[in-house]
Amino acid sequence: MLWRRALLEQARPRLGCAIAIRSAAEQLLVTLARRPAPATTESSHARVTAVIREIADSFYEEWDLERAAARANLSRRRCSALFREVAGKTFYEHLTRLRLDHAAELLRSGDYSVLGTMFSCGFGDTSHFYRLFKARYGAPPQQWVAQQPPRSAK
Repeated sequence: MLWRRALLEQARPRLGCAIAIRSAAEQLLVTLARRPAPATTESSHARVTAVIREIADSFYEEWDLERAAARANLSRRRCSALFREVAGKTFYEHLTRLRLDHAAELLRSGDYSVLGTMFSCGFGDTSHFYRLFKARYGAPPQQWVAQQPPRSAK
């Protein structure tokens, strides 16, 4: 997707296109640098553990079981079983927990709107975010924030 964006910017030159192309190239390089090296000698457990660490660093990105399985070089079914074994919860439970923990942190800070928090944490659907947040914290986001004790001055 980054490469396509750079090509589009190059094909349709407009204000800031050089910066956009450079930014896309740098993002692509970072993505490639962070991509785990294919390790055929590593155990399946080690590969799933590496994916779990990667998800912890990029939970806000578009993750699904297909992507996780491809990163671990495993079938979906095998990745799902190993993920539960290694993490103690399913892939989606783990991802949702990371996202909701971060959402609560952002909301508690008082610096983010609910919508900004939702998108920053990787949620794309408002009603889904509200349902998950309420199930986890017992109240919708705005109500939960209002119930939090005031932050102490630093």
